[in-house]
Amino acid sequence: MRGTSFHYYIKSIEDIIKKAIGNSFIEHLNKLRTERERLLHQIWNLEYISEEEKEEINVRRLIDFDVIFYNLIGNVHRKLQSEILLEIADTSLKFSEFENAAFTYNYLLKRLYKYLTRNALPDIHHKLAQALFWKNLLPSAKRHFSRSLNLYEEINNPVGIARAKNGLAIVSVEEGKLKEGESLLLEVMRILENLQNSTTEVIVLKANVLMNHGNLLIIRAEWDRALEQYEKAHALLKNGATDQLTTGLLFYNMAIAYKTLEQPEKAEELLQKALEVAEEIKNRNLKALALSLKAEILAYGGKFSEAHATAITAFTIFNQINNKANIADVYRILGMIKREEGDYDMSLSFLNTSSRINEECKKFFNLAETYIELAKLYKRMGEQKQFDHYVGLAKRQYKKIGAIKRIEALRNI
Repeated sequence: MRGTSFHYYIKSIEDIIKKAIGNSFIEHLNKLRTERERLLHQIWNLEYISEEEKEEINVRRLIDFDVIFYNLIGNVHRKLQSEILLEIADTSLKFSEFENAAFTYNYLLKRLYKYLTRNALPDIHHKLAQALFWKNLLPSAKRHFSRSLNLYEEINNPVGIARAKNGLAIVSVEEGKLKEGESLLLEVMRILENLQNSTTEVIVLKANVLMNHGNLLIIRAEWDRALEQYEKAHALLKNGATDQLTTGLLFYNMAIAYKTLEQPEKAEELLQKALEVAEEIKNRNLKALALSLKAEILAYGGKFSEAHATAITAFTIFNQINNKANIADVYRILGMIKREEGDYDMSLSFLNTSSRINEECKKFFNLAETYIELAKLYKRMGEQKQFDHYVGLAKRQYKKIGAIKRIEALRNI
């Protein structure tokens, strides 16, 4: 639920402020919040809200972030502001509050630049790029990954250089530039292999690179090679390098491979692990990714009611964190479910919405996947001309990104 997640998020921000400047600022915020609630209670009918919900309602409103932010910058000297806001931005990124993370990192870079250390600057650009990436603002993400790369090069930080190039590789893959992305990933791995010391940071980064290469190979339909990369990444993480988000994303991506290899039990087992990680670290983006894939697996297994409910939960989370590109994929899954239930009109509506959003977001691989589902729908409806049309569109998208094996597999749909 949004309320619970947002409760943890706001509570974490308040804890940061308490640690930095004491409880008086929080007491000031609570006075503002109490007055706001008094005014809102006059407008809203809260008769049907439970006592427990009434106790938590103050920390559930989105306005709370703005209240904290603008009171902070109005009442705290700028050096301390920079320290607190950096921690708030990092916390926002951790909780998948990408809008707030991007806003705060941008504020630091534009308004508090002179209070940031030379070593902190490339990290901030890199984390801003991550937030922008999840908002599907790929050109902006690429610009900040490039800026972080330049700054890491200036301070001669090889791990930072590798991290920035890994980010650029991910953007390239999302843009459908698989060759460019793979070249960057291989370059990053060479940098990491040449380092003298394998710190936890380096080991986690190696696992990330292996996972990202596996994701690229999944797009190319090179399943065995992808699983090899995933297993190597998993071995690194199991051997003492702990990064829960990387581990959770790895479980999710491995589940994609096993789903495609028609091993749903293995895929669901991995998804459960991903969901457990997401719950532990309160990462809603990972939770929604895992739920959307789980919905697809349930649909393939004929559990349409459960699949629909699971997809709607994923949709709700993606909508809350403004992850538009993944909303498109949930529409694709809902279209699949309705097709299998025999509701062709609703299936067509969902799939057309998915294709429209994917076109807007320039998600070429996801667009091809949606065209395939449309082709299957028209085949079920007995409309051969439309079936051939959408198969052709899918081929065109796969060709654009160099996923040739995917084209070959279209003969079997």
